[in-house]
Amino acid sequence: MKRLLFLLMTILLGMNVSFASDKESKKNAENMALYEQAVKAMEDNKFVIKFHTLEGRRSRIRLDEQTNFFILDGEYTTYQYDTGRRWYGTDIMGGGRHYDYPDIYEGKASDIKIKVDDKGTVKSYVSTILKGRTDIIVVYKLDIRVILKKGSNECKVMWKDKGNPQEIYYGTVHPIGTAEIRKAI
Repeated sequence: MKRLLFLLMTILLGMNVSFASDKESKKNAENMALYEQAVKAMEDNKFVIKFHTLEGRRSRIRLDEQTNFFILDGEYTTYQYDTGRRWYGTDIMGGGRHYDYPDIYEGKASDIKIKVDDKGTVKSYVSTILKGRTDIIVVYKLDIRVILKKGSNECKVMWKDKGNPQEIYYGTVHPIGTAEIRKAI
């Protein structure tokens, strides 16, 4: 009886381990497919980076991926940043104000480079001049570095604006048209 029980337990444990390894290999295959799609999109200069985290000097902010993104479509760039917070109020004169709506910047990329090393790490560099579409016209010259490691579409984006400290974004790279994003009007 003990031998039979031991045999059944061994079989059940073996089945459980094989199911776990099947799940892991399936997930690895899905991640490699996402990686290959991301690399192809970056090489074609037609990709979207959906940001999920912003790391500043003193804080780490969780972002909504659908409203925080960077798009490179050929030579045209779009950057949208939305904290998700809204504040309505009045100014000193009693007029209504709307603060903290999504910031939208559009522009042209002037310098695009991409390099894939032996380990499969993709490093992309984009230099762009962005003009804001908000109430106040703002022009930014940005140097953007994207690092994508082999095996996933997760990336690290180092964002350098002239005169401001570097910001680090974390997100995912997708081909244009496959990522669900919400552009503000």
